[in-house]
Amino acid sequence: MITAEYSKRRTLLYQARMQLLQQLATPTLNVKTFGDDDLGTGTSLIAAEKAAFAGTDRTAILNITQYLKHSIRLATNYYNYHLA
Repeated sequence: MITAEYSKRRTLLYQARMQLLQQLATPTLNVKTFGDDDLGTGTSLIAAEKAAFAGTDRTAILNITQYLKHSIRLATNYYNYHLA
């Protein structure tokens, strides 16, 4: 069990990385399952995500995390409206 004391010791950079890691799973699985478009958009995005994760720029990590959340939301809405 994670205690409140333990969670307070996590740095802001660590917290940002964990948020990115949660968002990284969806596009990675989608590219592996369905393939990429002809432009390599998914592969390029995953490479950018991995680079941000490995870096120390918290703002860059949070920005790409927000971009992923927005992209996943748009894709979900498109699927629900057009394909379901």
